[in-house]
This record gives sequence, structure tokens and C-alpha cells, in this order.
Amino acid sequence: MGGMSRSGLFQVVIDGLFPPTCQGCGISDTWLCATCVRNVPMVAEDQPVMPGVQAVLSFGWYAHPLWRILLTSLKYQSAWCLTSAFEDLLKRVRRERYAPWPWAGERALIIVPIPPDSKRVRRRGCDHTMILAQCVKRVLLPWADVRPSLKKVGHTISNARLPTDVTRKVNVWGSFICEDAIDHSILLIDDVMTTGATLAEGVRALQQAGSSKIFILTFAHADALIPSSS
Repeated sequence: MGGMSRSGLFQVVIDGLFPPTCQGCGISDTWLCATCVRNVPMVAEDQPVMPGVQAVLSFGWYAHPLWRILLTSLKYQSAWCLTSAFEDLLKRVRRERYAPWPWAGERALIIVPIPPDSKRVRRRGCDHTMILAQCVKRVLLPWADVRPSLKKVGHTISNARLPTDVTRKVNVWGSFICEDAIDHSILLIDDVMTTGATLAEGVRALQQAGSSKIFILTFAHADALIPSSS
């Protein structure tokens, strides 16, 4: 194992103790098999643009069981072992996308994850949006930098528990600050987009820090409609 990194060696040990099982079909020796990667439904079109944002992309449907189990396992159970599954899905997106990426032509791009509440990160054991941001860098944007430019201030109720767009906006208002001077375009990353309230607050904080061009990428969109072919 001379050339193996410490993280790679740790992954081998973990896989030995807890053998991988496909989260889609249950076969052994992989967290997400090639068949499930190929068959999970993807969002075919970019999302409507939000105010102050150049483009909004979501890759999956949160209502679909496989997307939901992958994202909730990473977020609530610290299942960072699913990193390879997310990277395989991103590789499929990269292969199948024919339109230019919205950020094509940018000379510099900073990937910024929406930060979770620090208390929840300590309780869960991992920062799930930072893990997803690193996946995006490795597969889609190896030339970009990942920076934790946004900071969560105070403690808010989880927006998933709140019923309406208005209450979610009030809940997250003023919950992010950006301590960096932003002089590059930003790709803002989150796991799921529902009403967009959390992302809009992140955009507001980045704009206050000087960002004039922001793109949004989420791994899933909480749209009730899933393509009938799924």
C-alpha cells in the first residue's frame, strides 16, 4: 500500500468492517452500482434563475428514493463513504450534458458551500456540503478553488421543518456572513433546493462581500414531479 493516502487506507479499513452495499439495489461491493448510476433520473433542464444569480442547476429529484437516501445518509448519518457514489453521478452528468456549463469562459471560479449550523456539524460528525463541494471540484471543476467563505451565524430552525416560503425566508434572514473580499465569480453549492430561501440568503451575503457573478448548483431539487420514465 506504499502509494495509498491515509484517507484511502482508512476507507479500505472501513469497507472491510462495513462492506459496501449499493444504496439503490442492494448488491454487494459498491455503494452505488453502475446500473443504478445509469438509471437514476436526472433533471434535464436548468432551473429558473433567481434574482442576482446567473444560473441555477440541480442534478436530481429529491422526491426520488435513491437521491433522497444518498443525500440524507450523508447529511444526517455522516455517511462520507458515499463520496464515490456522488462522484459517479457527477461523472454521468459530465458525460450527458451537451449544453455549455453556465460558468464556461470564467477565468476564475470559487466554489463556496452553504455552511451547516456548527452545532449540527459537531453532532453529525461531518460537513456534508463541504464534502459535496469537494466532489464537484474533483469531477467537474478541478481548476477551481473551494473556500468556506460563508459563515453561519446564530442558530436557526431547520428549514425542512417549516411549512411556507415566507417562514423559511424569515428563519434564515441574516444567518450568513462572508468574511472574505470576493473578487471572483462564485459557484454556490447546497445539497437540496426547496424554496430557495437558504440559497438566496447565501447570495445576499456574497453580494455584500463584493461578488457580482454567482452561479448555483444543488445536487437535488425538491420538486414533486419526477419524470414518468423513472
